Amino acid sequence: MRGYFDGDGSIVNSKGKRNNGYKYNNYCFSITSKTFQILSDIKDFLYMENIKSSIIDDGRHNYRLQVTSKKNIKVIFNKLYPAELYLKRKYIKFQNIMEIPC
Repeated sequence: MRGYFDGDGSIVNSKGKRNNGYKYNNYCFSITSKTFQILSDIKDFLYMENIKSSIIDDGRHNYRLQVTSKKNIKVIFNKLYPAELYLKRKYIKFQNIMEIPC
């Protein structure tokens, strides 16, 4: 899964502010693919780890698996990065987002 994330994945934190002044963070871990089946297999793996995910079809046969719960994204982070081989820039971005307080 780390290879797919390093190649076609992203981790983002979208900050926002509501009209009432409430500030919020939206977290999203995603992997994009033209192949639905590989994302379905990853989704099944995540489900076995009690991580809820969804697969979105953009209508042009591009699929995106996404996880939006910071708690679940943190579990993914801890599973992806005990290893020595990874794409450093994505690791650093992922690590920085995990350090943002909820």
